[in-house]
Amino acid sequence: MASEEKKLFVQELTKSIRDYPLVGIVNLQSLPAQQLQKMRALLLKNEIKLVMARKKLLELALQESGKENIQQLKDKIKGMPALLFSKSNPFALYKIIQKNKSPASAKVGQAAPRDIIVKAGPTNFAPGPIISELAAVGIKTKVEAGKLAIISDAVIVKEGEPISAKVAETLKRLDIKPMEVGLSLVAAWENGLVFEAQQLHIDEAEYLDKITAAAQWAMNLAMEAAYATAETIEGLLQKAFREAKALALEQNMIIDLTAEEVIGKVERQAAALMGTVMGTAQLPEKKANTNDNNLNNPENDEPKEEVKSNLPISSSSEYFDNAANPEDRELKSNTAEKAKESTDRPPAASKETPEFPTAQDLIKETLKKKFDKDNATIRAERITAQQLSAEKLVEEELKIAEQEQAEKKVKNKKDASIKEAEELYQKLKKTGTLRK
Repeated sequence: MASEEKKLFVQELTKSIRDYPLVGIVNLQSLPAQQLQKMRALLLKNEIKLVMARKKLLELALQESGKENIQQLKDKIKGMPALLFSKSNPFALYKIIQKNKSPASAKVGQAAPRDIIVKAGPTNFAPGPIISELAAVGIKTKVEAGKLAIISDAVIVKEGEPISAKVAETLKRLDIKPMEVGLSLVAAWENGLVFEAQQLHIDEAEYLDKITAAAQWAMNLAMEAAYATAETIEGLLQKAFREAKALALEQNMIIDLTAEEVIGKVERQAAALMGTVMGTAQLPEKKANTNDNNLNNPENDEPKEEVKSNLPISSSSEYFDNAANPEDRELKSNTAEKAKESTDRPPAASKETPEFPTAQDLIKETLKKKFDKDNATIRAERITAQQLSAEKLVEEELKIAEQEQAEKKVKNKKDASIKEAEELYQKLKKTGTLRK
């Protein structure tokens, strides 16, 4: 018959099991007494109660407590058991116990707390008898740079298996400490659920990264769906502002926020157009005139004949008979007068040629005539760069924006006009009517 002292102990232990929301089982096997005293003081500091007793007394107290699924916790008792009582949660209890463990070398007969793995890589051992010792426990090696190297990872002891003398010696030589000195939590009961130690292990850094990633995904989804919350409203307003401004710029809408950028875009487009137009009117480099060299030669005293054009003077006037506007007719009149004056002047030994229109003038007027069939005044102002202003450009571009289809036709006419101007330049060059 059990003594009164044992009965009283079981009664008190049963009462503690019923009162505390968390009950855990630990294994004190292979735990040094000094380490046990340190752990007991640490647990008391965290309001965790540790009770050690014989296995049968612990099983009897758990059984008499009558808690839900307490039998599952009773079945986890092993080694040298003890009970832990706490008012926290199983994860916090596991973290406190694991945090205060220290690594230790394996001893013969100890059960492996987990799979003991020897990683591949170089060692400090020279080739010799150590090769056969490592091979005896399942470690394959090779020689690299005069030292042994482990070829691949090797599991030499599986979780729960006893550690043999050979394995313990090998681990010691490799400076591998697979054991941990401290309390070993086996299982914990809370609210009818029994958690094993493996289930309570949480990598806090990994867990925090997952929470951060989930929050970012939720934020991205809310922004994409335009779901307004306290966290997304600022970003949604910024996104709406950027999209509205981009649309206004695309449609050339003049408002306070876009006026400067729209005007700048119009000026750049005008400059690009001027560069295209003026680039087609560039004359080739002036070639050396053999007549000039003869003039500078004192030995050549023969008078030089006047350079005459194969194209009649009247042809340049006739070319502008169909001028599109008064400016064209004025240019035609000025050109004819200059040509007449050049015929009245006596020939002289100089570098100047008769005052025919230059190829650049002809090209400009040709382009004006083609571009100004529908709107002669606006097109002439676009070609004359010095008369342009930012305000006129804005007005032009706003009118052109309303006639997108007409602009496409004008562009096609422009390409044909440039080609016609180039052909005219080549033709005048061949006939000798260009002024150098």
